[in-house]
Parts: sequence; structure tokens; C-alpha cells
Amino acid sequence: MTYKAINNVLVGADSSKESANNTLNLMFAGHQRLFANALVSFCQEYDHSTRVITENNSRLVVTAIGNPNLWNLILLDELFIRSSVDLLDKISQIKNRVPVAILADPVLTSRADIFLRCGIDGILNKEDDIESFICGCRAIAAGQTWFARPWYQEHVKHRLPPTPRQLQVLTLLAKGLSNKQIAAYLNCTENTIKVHLRTIYRSLNVRTRVECLKAAAAEGWLS
Repeated sequence: MTYKAINNVLVGADSSKESANNTLNLMFAGHQRLFANALVSFCQEYDHSTRVITENNSRLVVTAIGNPNLWNLILLDELFIRSSVDLLDKISQIKNRVPVAILADPVLTSRADIFLRCGIDGILNKEDDIESFICGCRAIAAGQTWFARPWYQEHVKHRLPPTPRQLQVLTLLAKGLSNKQIAAYLNCTENTIKVHLRTIYRSLNVRTRVECLKAAAAEGWLS
């Protein structure tokens, strides 16, 4: 499925993770019951294929994050995170987890770096319309990275620069070498080159070699 960025910025993609029947199983974690109930109502009225369950127990939320067979997305209210001091640390330690996003207010949450360091997959804006909200949820659930505009520039600012080896791979890629040829040139395995490329693609938020080279040149990574 192709997603459009309405009032937000769709950053990149890894792979499609949505369920085959297009149902979005979403858990919203928050302590404000009235807000949570309103969110459930809005989502179900706008998109009948979106199933929203609310939860206010941090232990159960952590368990759900580790269950990708049941959930497509875990959405954390920023106030819920503030009341669960070690929640982000626990999330960062979970392997093979469900995509996790933050629902935030730009006035209360001006910085996103703490979320980025914990591997959060996106930040949604409480001030957005329901169409933008659902679009962002589905993008993140599909393995893409989505940052609402108030936090997009910070996401770019905290992007890590390439390592010397990654720069070598990029340089050889720009010369038209295949993965196998690059591996032979750098005296490593082809699988190692694939790992480097996946890391580079994710950092630049691209999916193809052509997009990668254009983005790398724009960042000044290619001389």
C-alpha cells in the first residue's frame, strides 16, 4: 500500500508488515480514559478496519510490544511515558517487537531525541486531523518511519553519519559495482555488504540504489 503524507512527513520504509486483510490492530496506552475513548470512537468511525484497544497498565503494554503476532502498532501517549519512568528503556531492549509510536503535543514535547535513541518508530501529532493520524498509524505499522512536522527536522539532525566502511561501500556503489563485486573488493562476504546497505538505506530512508545514491550525494557523503 502507498501512503501519502498529508500534514506530516513520511520518512522511509523497510518492508510491508500490515496484515493481509488490511486490518490495523492498534493498542493505545494512556491514563486519560476520556481521551482514550474518544480516540477509539474517532478511529472506528473513520476507518472500520482499524481495531483499537486501550490499556493503562505499563506491564501489559510491554508484553504487547513483544507480541507482533497480535498487534500491528503500539501507540503510547506522551503523558503515559512520563508516568512510566523506565518504559522507554524496556522498549529498547525488546527484540522482534511491534512498531511503537508516540502520540504527542508539540507544546509539551518539543524534543524528540530521547524517543529516537530508544528506537521509537514514529511520532504522531495530537493536533492532526483523523485522516493524517490514521495515515501515520498505518505507515508505521507497515514498517515505515513517520514523524509529524514539529519533530521531523530533529529526526534529520540526529541522523548518524556513515562509518568509514559505509562510505567505501557507497563509493563503490556509485561506480556501479554489484554487491558481489563490492564484497570482493573489500575482502568481505556479500552478506556483510547487504548489512551495510540496509543500514545506509535505513539512515537515508530510501529503498533503492538510485534513491540511495541521490540521497547520499545530497547529504555530501559522495565526493
